[in-house]
Amino acid sequence: MLKIKNLCKKFGEKVIFEDFNFQANKGEFVTILGGNGAGKSTLFNLISGTLFPDSGEILIDGIDVSFMPEHKRAKFIGRVFQDPLKGSSPNLTVEENIALAASKNVKNNLRLATNRQNSELFKEKLSPLNLGMENRFNDKAGDLSGGQRQVLAIFMAMICQPKILLLDEHTAALDPKSQEKILDLTEKITQNTEITTLMITHNMTIVERFNENVVTLG
Repeated sequence: MLKIKNLCKKFGEKVIFEDFNFQANKGEFVTILGGNGAGKSTLFNLISGTLFPDSGEILIDGIDVSFMPEHKRAKFIGRVFQDPLKGSSPNLTVEENIALAASKNVKNNLRLATNRQNSELFKEKLSPLNLGMENRFNDKAGDLSGGQRQVLAIFMAMICQPKILLLDEHTAALDPKSQEKILDLTEKITQNTEITTLMITHNMTIVERFNENVVTLG
């Protein structure tokens, strides 16, 4: 569960949130709407720890993470950005990127995460997606298409089974065919898990598709 209580945040004289309250239950899918400057990305930054609130509380399963550093709350949160290039390291292979995400809460564990047993486990989890990524484990992430990079980013965000998944306009930079694949993948992984998901989008077709709960900011 994600619970936000009396959240306040401003930049200079511009007030973004004032006594903002919000709750998303376990497994709930929430679509976030709002115009430019309404605070959508700011909200995600506050939840993920990129920004801290001026006051108020952000709780994940009852744990107050309001002022917890970003790297410490990473075990609770997975985030996928609009730009596919932000989700993975281009100079690492697909397997190395996944291993890095799988070991993000364990120090110096990349080598352990890339052993044969884990490699087979990663492929086993990727295979049901029917996107062929399990056959590109040795390819550099920088050689993948934008849609493939976004598939990798989503898989990396989910590999440690976070409590909260933040989708920050994660299809906006893709061509229609890739966008449809990512939406199918989004639907599949969120329906089959109990992860609380928040998705920012401006696309009303996507809003209608994921119309479980819609929140408008601004």
